[in-house]
Amino acid sequence: MSKSATLARKATASNRLLVIFCFFAIYIIWGSTYLAIRYAVETIPPLYAAGIRHLTSGTILLLWCAAKKVRPTMAQIRTGIVIGVLFFLAGHGPLHWAETRVPSGLASLLVATEPIFVFFLAALSTRKWHFTWKLGAGILIGLAGVALLVGRTSLTSSRGMLIASFAVLFGALSWSAGIVYSRTSNLSGHPLLLTALSSFAGGILLLAVLISVFTRPTKKKDPGAG
Repeated sequence: MSKSATLARKATASNRLLVIFCFFAIYIIWGSTYLAIRYAVETIPPLYAAGIRHLTSGTILLLWCAAKKVRPTMAQIRTGIVIGVLFFLAGHGPLHWAETRVPSGLASLLVATEPIFVFFLAALSTRKWHFTWKLGAGILIGLAGVALLVGRTSLTSSRGMLIASFAVLFGALSWSAGIVYSRTSNLSGHPLLLTALSSFAGGILLLAVLISVFTRPTKKKDPGAG
């Protein structure tokens, strides 16, 4: 066997192992986060759990950026806030709330609609449609799967669970909008800085919403009224 053929076989085996590892990461590492969220929101308020999670990760990454002497500009900070709203406030906020009502498996399956949303939003933003019959078939199958999941949920569960399912889809749509926006933002050239700023901003926004909602003073009824 020639040397080139041996190298080709090794490259093929290496690529196969990489594909297996990627699927492992998707199913185990990525998928397990939804189970972790489910356990967290059983005892911790959803927005608090999401806010602390992202504020902690954002702080660590910002410190890492500071160690690497990567400092953001004001334009990058503003962009990070926008992405923080799309990714974490409007994306993960509804997801954490919904997982108090829907199983983590259903939540992760509904979030898997993100590629479909990204395709349509990217096409709308660029006004370019790279459409093929294979892509169309994939989108139709994906939408049919979501309709089957949500439809089955509506028939076999309470109204609250159905609303929670749509909340997950809304979060997936918002996250997809953040992906499309980040591709054209000022942070697109530095992934570490993008993640740090958006996660930090998202954590602060989630906690700010939590505080504003649950610490709002209630009006006391005047005993002498009426």
